[in-house]
Amino acid sequence: TWAYQSGKLSLHGHGAQIDLNTLLETVAKFGEDGFAFLQKMRIKKVRERPRFHKDLAKATWELSNLTTQLVTAVASLSKDMPSLLLRAFVLSKSSTGPPYNYATESEAQDFQKAFASVKSLEVALEDASQVERAAIALDFAPNVGFLEMMCACPQEAKEPSPDAWFHLFPHFRKLHRLALSDLVMTNARLGEAVEKELSAATGLTWLELGGLTTGSNSVHLARAASQLNLGKLVFCRTDGGSAGAFLKELEANPPKSLTKLWIMDNNLGPQRGQVLPQLLQKLPNLGELDIGHNQLGDELGKKLATALQGSNIRLQDYQVGGNDFSKETKRKMFAGRAVHLMRLKLERIRRKNQNGPDAA
Repeated sequence: TWAYQSGKLSLHGHGAQIDLNTLLETVAKFGEDGFAFLQKMRIKKVRERPRFHKDLAKATWELSNLTTQLVTAVASLSKDMPSLLLRAFVLSKSSTGPPYNYATESEAQDFQKAFASVKSLEVALEDASQVERAAIALDFAPNVGFLEMMCACPQEAKEPSPDAWFHLFPHFRKLHRLALSDLVMTNARLGEAVEKELSAATGLTWLELGGLTTGSNSVHLARAASQLNLGKLVFCRTDGGSAGAFLKELEANPPKSLTKLWIMDNNLGPQRGQVLPQLLQKLPNLGELDIGHNQLGDELGKKLATALQGSNIRLQDYQVGGNDFSKETKRKMFAGRAVHLMRLKLERIRRKNQNGPDAA
């Protein structure tokens, strides 16, 4: 058994140490025997194992002579290792790429099999240039259905190249959940491309766009969203102009499957937010709404309160703070929710009486 501490391995009870890069280079040098040795390695202390696996994943992509066989051997060390490797690849500052780009077809298939168990990629980018690496990661992880990607970086480093976006967009088609945050997507060349690929994501039920700088491309994002069978849609923390254009397009072609709509923190104002009452009346399945912190003003609030009392409104939960609504306006809004909840209760009672207890 081995001990692991501060990036160094040592045989338990012995003083000699070896760093992870040396371990991996030695394993690769000895081929099948080295891979077998790696498989049999055991970290004695349970609390040291997660750190060892995380650091080993990072060290793997730092090797200059990376092979398909070594990657697949590392990926097989634990059930979490493929996900750790995938995330480490995206965040790696090394120029090393996946060896399947220049492997035989058989090796390429083996490489993809190593990542077949990965169902999600959730990563906080350190620089927008890593969007390209995320797209490459999705090339060799064919079964990822949930992509969550944010850019935890300075404003000047939030804009990926158009080519990186073009590489990423086709992967949207296979997703059931997509969350993008704090990235820039203003290049005019991107609009039609993202609309085409995103609207083809027929299995997507959750779309979350937060803190994006989209410019006029917000219209293309809304058009794509309108064509999907979405359950939850989030468009928040952006500028009022982009959010207003997004909502206007959404109102023209509402995604009627929506059950949750979060459009908070967009600084819409009363002019850009004026489509909201009409939009809500066109979303018959909407049960949850967040329009908080949009400075909508009390006059628009009154119109919203009236809309929320409509017979086709099914809202059960909504957040409206940060809009300068008066107490009376808020009272009317929440009275609308009470009316709807009463309708639901009466409807359940009616079905129960008609069809028996199982129908309730």
